[in-house]
Amino acid sequence: MRLEGVSKVSMRACAKTWTGQLQMADGRLPNFKALKKELVAVGMGCTLRGVEASLVGELFTRDSVPHLRVEATGEVMRLAPLTYKVQWDVAGKREAPITEDERGAHARLQASWRNSAKGNSVEVVGPVGALRGTGDGAYRVLQVRQFRELRSKATK
Repeated sequence: MRLEGVSKVSMRACAKTWTGQLQMADGRLPNFKALKKELVAVGMGCTLRGVEASLVGELFTRDSVPHLRVEATGEVMRLAPLTYKVQWDVAGKREAPITEDERGAHARLQASWRNSAKGNSVEVVGPVGALRGTGDGAYRVLQVRQFRELRSKATK
């Protein structure tokens, strides 16, 4: 793959979910348009259904809406409940269904954050979408599929 800034690409898609992994060298999210174009250019018949990210950062609220400030880059992601999955149900020939645990992850994350010490890091995993804007500087939304609390910055 010739996409600028990529440090690692999985050699094979996961047979169970039809997903692959890509890691950016600087920890930023990839340019979605360039990624989609590059996937078509390699000519392997793959397409970009979506992007799921695993991001570590600090939670905060803006206008009563939870956000994540990404530790590696300072990017800000608005957090939202899960509405779709990037993973594919091969046997069912459809998007993988959302589990009950995944459906409640956003609400559990908010409750956990309200009850914990501020400044703790959290890893959030889920699909990424643009809220507004079209370039790399687009304000993005991370839908919460799962999360895990990490140690506080003071104890690292």
